[in-house]
Amino acid sequence: SVLLEYRLNGGSWQLTNQNQLVDWTPFYFPLNYPPGTTVEMRLTDKLNPAITESTGTFRISEYAWENVTPALSFTSRDGSGLLNFDGKMWLIGGWDPPYHPPNYTHSEVWNSTDGITWNFVGDAPWPGRHCSGWLVHDSAMWVIGGDPQSGYLRDVWKSIDGINWMQILDSIPGFSPLRSMHMTASFNGNIYNFGGSSNLYVHDDLKQVWK
Repeated sequence: SVLLEYRLNGGSWQLTNQNQLVDWTPFYFPLNYPPGTTVEMRLTDKLNPAITESTGTFRISEYAWENVTPALSFTSRDGSGLLNFDGKMWLIGGWDPPYHPPNYTHSEVWNSTDGITWNFVGDAPWPGRHCSGWLVHDSAMWVIGGDPQSGYLRDVWKSIDGINWMQILDSIPGFSPLRSMHMTASFNGNIYNFGGSSNLYVHDDLKQVWK
């Protein structure tokens, strides 16, 4: 069991109404505080208070979010790629149980020019995946690998239109250990792949950098 507490502007810790059970259950904490307010969260083992971790402070921003549409035409999903390419937003792949069994991953490609109207471009030929490396590089969209939910993929694909995809590699040579949650970036004409976890979703500080 755990205790989830918060404090405002460095004041005293207050207990949230979180259920104190370690579970994959979402807990929503409203941040209805004035801009400039600092908020800090702390998680503590209920039986051993010496085991505790804090988020550090973050500040309520003056930026305001505008809800542009109450619903979208695709299923709710996690671990998708979101790219800015060719004047459009692109939503690529993801994990959306209970849809797309048995792994609940897919290769859907959607795009939008305004975030309100989304167009289904089609299913890409690459295997469905979750938490891939998604990036724009050399005037193309790239998809690199995927996590355990995807079958620990190490392939590389690219497309200039979201419809036609070219497989660059079936498996990156020597790309070991298999990993999840890796990051990708385009920098100085190179693709970089770095970090991640080699032990499912456990934080284990994989520090490799590939280009």
